[in-house]
Order: sequence, then structure tokens, then C-alpha cells
Amino acid sequence: MTNVPVHLVTGFLGSGKSTLIHRLIDQKPADERWAVLVNEFGQVGIDQTMFEERDDLVVKGLPGGCLCCQLAFVMQATLVSLLHRYRPDRLIIEPSGLGHPAGLLEVLRGEAFAGVLTVGDIVAVLDPRRLDDPRAREHETFRDQLILADGVALTMVDLATPEQRAAATAWLAELWPAKRWIMEAPHGALPLSRLIGDGEQTHAGRGGHSFQPGPAGNGAGGVAGRTAGQGGLPHRRRLETLQPCRRRGKPDRQCLAA
Repeated sequence: MTNVPVHLVTGFLGSGKSTLIHRLIDQKPADERWAVLVNEFGQVGIDQTMFEERDDLVVKGLPGGCLCCQLAFVMQATLVSLLHRYRPDRLIIEPSGLGHPAGLLEVLRGEAFAGVLTVGDIVAVLDPRRLDDPRAREHETFRDQLILADGVALTMVDLATPEQRAAATAWLAELWPAKRWIMEAPHGALPLSRLIGDGEQTHAGRGGHSFQPGPAGNGAGGVAGRTAGQGGLPHRRRLETLQPCRRRGKPDRQCLAA
């Protein structure tokens, strides 16, 4: 078993991550077995109960903490066991909405999984209405989830006004590096081709370490899919660049464009 594609679906609590994963599972090729690793903050793995386990789908949960931080060593052991026992064709990880994905990415790209996992597209899920709250826009983990993402799926669009949807797209367009795509995903409906088509071809060419521009496309709901280079910065280096630059009071775009 080599180069199993793994996708992260990040986003704050209540943004619709589990629903989006459900819609991806609905599109799963019949000849593939998927594994889903879910985690939310708290003593009960509520999100895990939302997925029905079946022969071609394995769901594991890590309740009681943050998959991105203090439970990273537990996550690594769980992941090793899951891969060895079930040998999935694809892995989807839903980290806690409260957690920072940098530590998780470091584990996935670490020596333990070298040649076993290939990190594919990282998808951030965003409810456009959340941007009405300036505290969300200024929250460091919230911003970093979006900065680390390759693409952004706008959820809850049926509950957002046209103005909120347009404002979210404009706000995301100002992030740097630019996203490969921004797409409306009503009721979590994101085309699987975003992950196993363009996304895997792009990541296969970069080996999970650098960014290349993806092909142009059109997002659902009239939102244009954005295509742009990612500034040549791998995920880890983005954060290494951001953190000291932020302490000097500079905006993210200026930090990452340097």
C-alpha cells in the first residue's frame, strides 16, 4: 500500500464539514474503499455517529481532545492501525474545528507515513455569515485554516444573503497565497472531481511539497473557480513565515508575498 491520497476538510465548528464529507461519500467510486477519521472537541465523538459504517467505508473517531494538537501521537497510532487493518484507497480527515491543522499536516508528511500517504487537496469549509463577525475574521486559527487550504467550499449558502456570499468571495480573494478554487457548496454538495481530478493531478506533480496553479473552472452557484499560483510556499513554510511577520504587525498578504 503506497501513496494513499489523504484529504483534510477543515473549518470552524458548525461550518458544515461533516455534511460536506457525507456528500463526497455519496460520490465515492464503487471500486474504492474509503476511511474517514473524525474528531471534535469534547468527551463524546458526536460527529462519528453521523457516519454509517459499511464494507466500503470505515469511520474512526478520536473523541476527547483536539486531533491537531495534544492527541497527535494518538492520531498517528490510530492511523497506522487503520491503514494496516483496512487498507483504504482514500483517506479523509476531519480535524476539530477548534484546532490548528499545522501539527496534523506535519504528522501526515512525517517519516512514519513517507511513501504511504500523499497529502491531496486541503479543503476549508466556510459559512459566509461567519465573516459578519469581526472576531472571526481576526481569529488566527480561523485565518490559518483558510491560508493553508488549497480550496474553499462556501456552505450554508441557502441561509446567507447574496451580499454575504459576494462579500465572502471578495474577502477570500484577498487572502495570500490565492486559493486554487473557491466554490459554493449548497447543502455540502462539492463535486468529487475537485479532489480526485484536478487536485490529485496537481499534487501528484508537486509531491505534496510545493504549489502549482490548477486548471480554470467554474464554481457552482455562479461563483467562479479561482486559479492561481500558491506563491511557491509549502504549508509548513507558510506558517513559519507568517508567525514572526505577524508579531511585527504586518498583514498576512505582505508577509507571504515577501
